Amino acid sequence: MNVITAGPLPAASILWQPQAGAWVLTVVCKATFLLRPGEALFAPEQDPPSQGDATGEEAPSRSLQSASDLAPAKPRADVVLVGFAFAPGKVPVRSLMTRMIVGDVDKSIEVWCDRVFSQDGALHEGPPFAQMPLVYERAAGGPGSWNPVGVSGASRNAYGQIAVPNLQPPGLFIAEPGKSIEPVGFGPIAPTWPSRVEKLGRHAAGWSHRDWSRKPLPAGLDLAYFNIAPADQQLPSLREDERLVLENLHPEHPRLVTNLPGLRPVATVEGRRGGSRQVAMRCDTLWIDAARGRCSLTYRAQIALEHPEERGRVVVSLEPSQLARTEAERSLPPTSRRAGLSATQTQVPALKPEQAPVLPWKTEERGADGAPHSGRSSAGLPFRAPGAQSSLAALPVSSVVRQAPPPAPPPPAPPPPPPAPPVEQAPLSALAPAPWAADAAPPMTVGQRIGASEGAARAPLPRPPEGDGDPRASAPRPAAAPPDDIVELLWFDPDALPRVRARWRELILELDFEEIDPRHDLPADDAAAAKDRHHVLGVLTDGSPIDPGGVHKAILASLGDRKRFAPPLVLVTGEARFPFDELEALKATVAVVTPLAGLDKQLKDAIDSVGELLKSPYLQSSTGVVDRLTQQLKEHLAQSHRALPAGQIEAYTERLLLEQRRYQTRKVLGDVWIRALLAAGGQAPMPLYLPRALEHRLPMMTSLKVRVLAEAHLRQDQIEPSRYALKALALGRVFTADELRPARTSD
Repeated sequence: MNVITAGPLPAASILWQPQAGAWVLTVVCKATFLLRPGEALFAPEQDPPSQGDATGEEAPSRSLQSASDLAPAKPRADVVLVGFAFAPGKVPVRSLMTRMIVGDVDKSIEVWCDRVFSQDGALHEGPPFAQMPLVYERAAGGPGSWNPVGVSGASRNAYGQIAVPNLQPPGLFIAEPGKSIEPVGFGPIAPTWPSRVEKLGRHAAGWSHRDWSRKPLPAGLDLAYFNIAPADQQLPSLREDERLVLENLHPEHPRLVTNLPGLRPVATVEGRRGGSRQVAMRCDTLWIDAARGRCSLTYRAQIALEHPEERGRVVVSLEPSQLARTEAERSLPPTSRRAGLSATQTQVPALKPEQAPVLPWKTEERGADGAPHSGRSSAGLPFRAPGAQSSLAALPVSSVVRQAPPPAPPPPAPPPPPPAPPVEQAPLSALAPAPWAADAAPPMTVGQRIGASEGAARAPLPRPPEGDGDPRASAPRPAAAPPDDIVELLWFDPDALPRVRARWRELILELDFEEIDPRHDLPADDAAAAKDRHHVLGVLTDGSPIDPGGVHKAILASLGDRKRFAPPLVLVTGEARFPFDELEALKATVAVVTPLAGLDKQLKDAIDSVGELLKSPYLQSSTGVVDRLTQQLKEHLAQSHRALPAGQIEAYTERLLLEQRRYQTRKVLGDVWIRALLAAGGQAPMPLYLPRALEHRLPMMTSLKVRVLAEAHLRQDQIEPSRYALKALALGRVFTADELRPARTSD
């Protein structure tokens, strides 16, 4: 029986015997998602079902890095995670707490730097780490435990040292060798490890975990053997829209909260007596790859066959609405299917939703007799046996009948993508005494460790070194924006939306499938306006910003071979400063100083002289004359009022200018613009031109952390030191969650 995928999800199958003379085809399909805050995104390149177990270093004695998806059935749902623990902000730490929440699974593992006990019983710590492999080789265990590849507390290395596991249960205080440590891990359990072998019972001696499908399963076999997750990571069932919380388990997000999108594939059996019928596919495995920032859901269905060569086909597909969503989200064809499955599989073009009213095939009534397929009874299946330990009674074939059209000829298979480089495993090395500190600091409490991790999460990311090569050969440097930045949309230019949507096309497609929340995507009474705002805010928050220092690279990268320049669109982040108009600042200074002149003739004469100059139509704000007059006036006041607190006049003047919004303006780019200065990381500021209509919409602040969608122009004012300038198309204010917390009384 052939297995056909009518959509983007790769599928596979395995033929097996629940008992002698009975045959079952298990159909497996897999959906892969990118882990993003809010909702996981359907990956443009889908991982195919894994056909076998694989270890990190192709050594049978090591822990699994991938597990076979071709299991006949799973009585419980598995949740597994592989990859690394990541220090917040990539700042090395001596320890951190990881946490994974999926449904009723809420599991934490404490991760430590390398540690050893020396021969005199002293505990020595290695260097802090930015990431740590989450492999069972770094957990407790050893021969005789359920983790045979783990660190044994009874063995010493060549230097007489006893290694301490990097992975341990939360809150465990280790101060002396010989303390019993429970093995912990998020990853899959190998089929030869004790916790799985014990499920085989008396059948263990003759069992082959590679060739089990070549002969009937032993009577009374506990199908829980095929569950790969640790016991505390198994669920009765797994929803397609599960909520995931990962703490220190993602390279970019110290705390990632996301939801799976809820895809639910179906398998339709065709070519049998009685017509076609749908079989529900049960989601029974969630695989999280922390190193790649991905996760996969594996779905499974069982179909009883009359004989192993029975003719027919199984079509794996999605509902039209889900199919349309995945087709829009992915930009590349699915990964090529692996060959060598027990049943053949064909990839057919995805059917468009508009071609089918309900499903990607035509609906037809049951046959005249209305009877289901008259194939062999499934009473002999191991999960039907009375008293079986692992009941799968919820897995029979559905009686809903659908008639599918004949499949289209398969298109040529796309070339397979290049294999991803293997993730380097960092094994525990022999630890010579020299690198270790003689006197280690006392271990931190759990609360101290969590506090240290939170502090590291708020630390800024280090700035990458700037290359010396041709700037056109590299992309603009992304700004090291903290992952907890929050963006408030202050303004955007609706006329610029066509260019914005074209520039960030893939991101806009993702945003189109986000549900518009009327609490955030205002105005809710205008669908078009809500969509515009949703798109702009989405680009500001989810786009990859650069700092002002990367603008020149963006301009150079926009130059084509014909050397025709059009200002490119850029997403820039930094600190925006709003200088006041020099002439207005002089007027405000006069207004503040005049009441203080009193009988001071020298100060009064200075004020009168400035007043006369202010009447001149030739006194321009952008000349240095105005600044000098303002400074002279302040100096006169300081000489006559020595008891006046320092900075008081400046504070009064600044407040007066803020209340009246007397910002600097420039007549450039065909209009009058507010002139702001954008800088980041000690770089020279760059002019940022904002519409003058924003005068009364900007917060009353002299500086603001912002993200700006802008056109990148060459210098527009010859007196500007920067060779580049930005024309704003959208402006967002940036702040962090800490700024939302109530201030302490001491603040």
